[in-house]
Amino acid sequence: PDECWPRARQLLDDLIRKFLDENDARCKPQPFCVTPLFMSLARANVDNKAQKALDVIRQLEAVGFVHNLVSYNALLNALSTERGDKQMKGEAFKLALSTFKLLRSGSLGFDADSITYNSMLHCGMLVPLDEGRIKVMKRILQICRDEGKANSIVLSTAKRLIGSPELFAGGDVDLAAAEWKSKRRK
Repeated sequence: PDECWPRARQLLDDLIRKFLDENDARCKPQPFCVTPLFMSLARANVDNKAQKALDVIRQLEAVGFVHNLVSYNALLNALSTERGDKQMKGEAFKLALSTFKLLRSGSLGFDADSITYNSMLHCGMLVPLDEGRIKVMKRILQICRDEGKANSIVLSTAKRLIGSPELFAGGDVDLAAAEWKSKRRK
């Protein structure tokens, strides 16, 4: 896995160079090639994933790349795996949160799905416990429930990651209502 990220990054650089230098439209980056790039970043044992992801995003925007939901979800997944120091985790969470807000804005022509919420719960783990991790996780789960995206995978992830009765105490997040709302939307 450690050699996949640099190799995937080099392939993207080569693809963009060919697209720009040779005007080869077949080499314009597409989501089906960018998604594996973010997946390789998620698996890579590297720090500062937010900066690496931002570098890729800027490079892609410069050539008119348009994300789809799958590539955004792959980005969120990559950010959730940041293992650097507190500052790097904070940067990864900020980028994840801005991506999440963009996906929920309705401006893209598609909306966040249960995979988005599942990834955001993982991103919530980047927030230190003493800086409100539980509150962040509750909020993500509440929004997920309210939007009818709380399927069994999301709820299982929430239970596994948080492992705290605090999350579900006091009726803050009604799991039965979340599951019902999700099934009703289908």
